[in-house]
This record gives sequence, C-alpha cells and structure tokens, in this order.
Amino acid sequence: MLTGYDKYLFLLRIDFEIWSYYGTQDNALMVLKRMAEADGYKIEDGDIYVGNLSGSRAICLEEIVKEG
Repeated sequence: MLTGYDKYLFLLRIDFEIWSYYGTQDNALMVLKRMAEADGYKIEDGDIYVGNLSGSRAICLEEIVKEG
C-alpha cells in the first residue's frame, strides 16, 4: 500500500509517450498531469504505473486505478 510520504517511481504512459516522476504519491498526479499537458496531452487519456526502486531499476510495477 502506498503512503503519502514514501517515494516511488511513477510512470504515465499515453500511446507511445512516457513521463516519469520519482517522489511522493501526494505530488505524483499533479506533476505528471502538468508534464503531459505541457506536451499537449491529457492525463485522463493515459495509464499510470508505480513501482518501488531497487538500485536504478523499477520493480513491482503496478497500475494505479484512477477514481472518478
């Protein structure tokens, strides 16, 4: 389970575009949304994934289910 204060690797994928953010869950959606919108995309059109970091690799990648 994610907590607001732990840091994770968040990935947003829309078609062939991928944005990444390493930080807390509290900031992740806002940061990814801004990055996607800056490139002309909507976060609602993509899939968001989160993983723990082990060294420099992401492990245990799971999709975040967006509500709403």
